[in-house]
Amino acid sequence: MLQMKIDTSSQLQIYKQVVNQIIELIAKGQIQHNDSLPSVRNMAKDIGINIHTVSKSYHELEKKGIIKMENRVKAKVVARSNQVVEESKLHNFELSIKNVMMEAYVMGFNKKKISQTITKILDELD
Repeated sequence: MLQMKIDTSSQLQIYKQVVNQIIELIAKGQIQHNDSLPSVRNMAKDIGINIHTVSKSYHELEKKGIIKMENRVKAKVVARSNQVVEESKLHNFELSIKNVMMEAYVMGFNKKKISQTITKILDELD
């Protein structure tokens, strides 16, 4: 069973919380390449959310090339924490980071605070 926590008071949608937590578990090596994720039904039961929410999370992870759905039932991790990055994936990553950083800047965070936060998050991966 994956250790995941859903924050119902968060402004971040639940399916995105699931996506982010699975990505974090992969990045930290707690989920490995070729590992199977729980079925949609089991994941929903384990963390106490709707099966459609888990299904949406898995679909998003598949769109990102992180998991592969097999027979619409099994989800297998295809990403690696140290995977060679394709140019298109790098471009999409840069756009995502840029958007988050611009949003933080508009919210009042200065460059130093944004940099410190990014460094802190990267340090947590080690």
